[in-house]
Amino acid sequence: MVATLWDKDKHTIGELDVTDITISFQADQGQLIHTFLKKDIISASIIRIYNIAPKGVRLNLTSGKMYIFVVDDAKSLKKSIDQYLSNTLK
Repeated sequence: MVATLWDKDKHTIGELDVTDITISFQADQGQLIHTFLKKDIISASIIRIYNIAPKGVRLNLTSGKMYIFVVDDAKSLKKSIDQYLSNTLK
């Protein structure tokens, strides 16, 4: 899915690939910027961008890192991550 990696003052447009095991973000220029395992996600939350549209999904990882991805359908992305997290807790 098309996404923007929201990193403070830097906004990188690219492709977010969500598989059963990983989440990867590749910039439009072709370079792979981030890949991490879904099992490393502690939580996912929807956030408002500029206090207007709830289009951001914040992912908190076990490493202490935090990523914000802006996507058209933030609710679906969060739902898929929440389902994964609830299945791994069983």
